Amino acid sequence: MTDPTPTDPVAFLYGEGGEIPRVIEFHQNTFKLKMMSVMALLVAALFLWTAVSAALDQQLAQTRAQTDAGPTIEALPSVEGPASPSADASGEDAGQGGDAPAGPAEPPSPMIAGVGGLCFALMGLLLWREGAKTQPVLRVTAEGLEDRLFGFVPWANVKSYRLVSSFFSPGFGYSLKKGVRPPKTVALFQFQKAMNMLSGMPARCFRKQMIVGGCDPMLLTFRAHRPELEGK
Repeated sequence: MTDPTPTDPVAFLYGEGGEIPRVIEFHQNTFKLKMMSVMALLVAALFLWTAVSAALDQQLAQTRAQTDAGPTIEALPSVEGPASPSADASGEDAGQGGDAPAGPAEPPSPMIAGVGGLCFALMGLLLWREGAKTQPVLRVTAEGLEDRLFGFVPWANVKSYRLVSSFFSPGFGYSLKKGVRPPKTVALFQFQKAMNMLSGMPARCFRKQMIVGGCDPMLLTFRAHRPELEGK
């Protein structure tokens, strides 16, 4: 009797003499999603605090400038004395005197910091909502794939599947046949397909870090059902 290996997916997953379960479920790592959500919300709070502080500093600076402003030149009494230097002469003197010292650093823009904070806050809320879901992210059956995001896809519509060996985002993915669209969130699927195509990845990808147990069991399950669809 040979030891089960990844090339024998049924034996590797379910033991010698085992049978493929009717439904195989894969869940996402909700703990990591919630931790990413907390980090995004902390960054959002930092950006929003910076925006509020910069706005208050600008308002305080304007108030001080109005308070400290003295009488204008026209309002001052005229005094006899030597003529004031002309603008050209002043420019020449300034040029001879060298460059003026650099002023204080500009404070961060409240608008830019505020927009950044709102973006991170939205990201954090979306990640938290995604991490709160307990349904499996993918269910593999003898009839096809039940993708939580895109709905049910029969095996007849699956073009290929393979592991993704990207350094930054390793994982697993599958692609649909030309002209086939999922039953749900078609626009999002088309967007992900176009972006993944630029990196040479399948249309629908699952990140290894976000799947409980990694993506190797997912690959072996696909092999057990449709070994002929595995791509390179």
